[in-house]
Amino acid sequence: MLWWRDGALGPLHSAIDPDGLQWIYGCARWPDWLAGPESVPLDPIAHLLNDRQQRQLHAELLEVPCWPAPPQAPQPEPPTMAKIFPADDLSLILIPS
Repeated sequence: MLWWRDGALGPLHSAIDPDGLQWIYGCARWPDWLAGPESVPLDPIAHLLNDRQQRQLHAELLEVPCWPAPPQAPQPEPPTMAKIFPADDLSLILIPS
């Protein structure tokens, strides 16, 4: 899964390399875990693809047809307070003074 933000590549959530190793964003550190405070979450696109490969991937993704979003079911109106607490039930809640 890839994040696409305003026409630009975002981090790649996960990827499987040709050797079958799965890379998951944030589950590894770049350059490695021993780099201390200088290490950052591994982003497969930024850290595993060179600039030319990143540009090629971006160009290919611009040409990919997108499916339309699924139709949203209409949401019911939330109930009113009068519906939740009918007037005759309020007498049970209010404490007479």
